[in-house]
Amino acid sequence: MHKQHKSFYPITNNNPLKILFLITTLLACIIAYFFTPYTVLANGRTGSLMETTEGTYKVELRSYPPQARVGNMHFSLVVNNIKDNKPITDASILVLLIGPAPAHVVLGPIQTEKDLTFKNWYDFTADLLEEGEWMLESELKHGDQITRINFTFEVYRVGFNWGVIVVLISTIPIIASLAWYLRKINRSQSQI
Repeated sequence: MHKQHKSFYPITNNNPLKILFLITTLLACIIAYFFTPYTVLANGRTGSLMETTEGTYKVELRSYPPQARVGNMHFSLVVNNIKDNKPITDASILVLLIGPAPAHVVLGPIQTEKDLTFKNWYDFTADLLEEGEWMLESELKHGDQITRINFTFEVYRVGFNWGVIVVLISTIPIIASLAWYLRKINRSQSQI
């Protein structure tokens, strides 16, 4: 009587359903990665878009990715005192984004959140749905003073990154070779 040897590696079993499940899971992960909207968290890796002064404040608009593009964007407003460049850490900022003509999509008002690492950074995330010139209107409340600060910036459409797909497709022969090798080892061990 021959004892059935069960492989440790699930892909080496001659079950086409397991291989189909593995391929389907891999494709679902790729699709979820590229096509699922998500909240962007930059963690200090934002790039400077522009800077302005208004009243007693110097305000810098930063974004991640560093160039504003169509899609989910993370923004930071960095607020400092214009006289001594001291960080303003106890403000409250409300922002409104207005999209390009002719639709003039309005996003907001959005209440910014204070960054945990940089106390004078006020963060928010927005889905910019159209390319073109966007306007950011912000209302900075500090003490009993309210200051309005406006920015105008260009949003670009970015093409699909085919490089990532090529890398993923090029790994398929490596995975197939590895599966073949593991299956060969499993067969040789089961004959002993």
